[in-house]
Order: sequence, then structure tokens, then C-alpha cells
Amino acid sequence: MLRSKETAETRGTFGGLLRRWRHHRGFSQLDLAHQAELSPRHLSFLENGRANPSRAMIVKLSETLTVPLRERNRLLLSAGYAPGYSESSVDGPEMAQVRAAIDALLERHAPYPAYAMDGAWNVIAANRWHRMLVELLVPRESEGAGNILKLVFDPRLLRPHIENWDDCATVILRRVARQLSAPHPHPELEKIFAEIRGLPGVAPLAAGALDPGRSDLFIPIALRFGDRVVRWMTTVLTFGAAIDVTLEELVVECVFPADAESEAIYAAFAASVRK
Repeated sequence: MLRSKETAETRGTFGGLLRRWRHHRGFSQLDLAHQAELSPRHLSFLENGRANPSRAMIVKLSETLTVPLRERNRLLLSAGYAPGYSESSVDGPEMAQVRAAIDALLERHAPYPAYAMDGAWNVIAANRWHRMLVELLVPRESEGAGNILKLVFDPRLLRPHIENWDDCATVILRRVARQLSAPHPHPELEKIFAEIRGLPGVAPLAAGALDPGRSDLFIPIALRFGDRVVRWMTTVLTFGAAIDVTLEELVVECVFPADAESEAIYAAFAASVRK
């Protein structure tokens, strides 16, 4: 449903987009005007289309509202300006140093699994230990294994090996909800979420889990290896001060044993693989 001051005609305009981001961040017009150092009257004129923003003003408002780079480009385009932030290919030459840094980080996390993914949870790089665990537990060349959401939620993939799947799935759904709560979430993520929501047992969890305001310390996951269970926790790393859309959306997840027993079980497994 559109907000009371927003119509189908205005929601794609600069003023409509700005208003949606202001509401999303919980700012009143007075609060935003004060923090962005402009008059409430001028901000009102920007939102209702009676004034046109300068490029510098769009950047200032975007920074104040902590708008993601992809959406800053949308705001610039809606006001008639060229996009201000590049969107590079992960495999392109301009990202060579970034890929080298990611690969080094992933390999140094050995013998624990680690991977990097984009804004739609597609794995774009992984260390040997992540690949090995997936190959060990998931049928070879399974469709969807290259996306973490599909890997966890699809009953044909990793899901049967997750002892606490309901808890793990609920925490991940909360994380996805925070992404989807933005005025313009990643289009591929919306499509993938609709796909996993249709899988058995997911819709009831989604109905109770989509609370963007709730946060979790880490994703608890208890993974079964034969007759043993290893409990994992993950850390999420992002690139600071990114000025490229692709780079800003990249996430590196490093997995650690969550307790001493799990660490011992996994250490024995890693030692057997290294022989």
C-alpha cells in the first residue's frame, strides 16, 4: 500500500523516493532537515516536487539517510542526473585487487569454511573447506547449491543435515527481512525469497520471523556429519567506505566452531582430510 502522500505517479519521482527513504529511516521532515542542514520548508518543497535538488544536495541527503549506493544512483537518476556510483563486475579487471583480497581472506580462514556472497546471497568465492563440506553433504552438481538461501532452505540440499533447521532458518529469514524492508530491495533477492517461501515448511516460519527490528548475535547452525553434530557460528565482514555498488553489497562470511566439543570434532575431521 502506498503512503497517504504518495501516488503511483509520484513514487518514482525524486520527491517520492526521498519521502520513502525518510519514512524508512524513521525521520520526520524536521529531523531530516536539521541533520542535513537545510530548512524544513525547502525539504518539503523537494518532496512535493516544488523544488529541484542539486547533485550535492542529493548526496548530502543520501548520506544523512545512509541510503545504499544502488539506491543513491536511483535518486540521482530520478532527479535527472547521471549515476554517481559504478556497478562493477566481480570478475572484471577493476575488481582484481578486491578479488585477491577476498581470496586471501578466505584461504587464511582454513581449515574452517568461508565464502563471499553478493546482495542476493549468491556465492561468488569460497575456500576449499566450504566447497568440500558442500560436496560432502549435497548431491554433486545440485541446482541451487551456489546460493546460500537455496542451500539452507531447499530440502534437497543442505537442509536435511541441519539439526536445528527451524531456529537457523528463522534467524536467516530475519536477516533477509531487513534487506527486503528497504524501499527498493535487491530485485534478485526478492525473486529468490519468493522461491524459498514456497518450499515446504518455510511460509509458517517466514510469517513469524519477518521482524526487521529484531537482531541476533549470530546464526546458530548445528550440522550433522554422520553420527556427529558440529555447531557453528558465523561472522559477517563487509568492505568499509565502498564507492562501488557491487563492492558495497559484497559480504564475507567466516564460519567458526561454536563450542569446544564442535571444535574437537571438526579438528579430527580436518586432520583426516589433510592426510
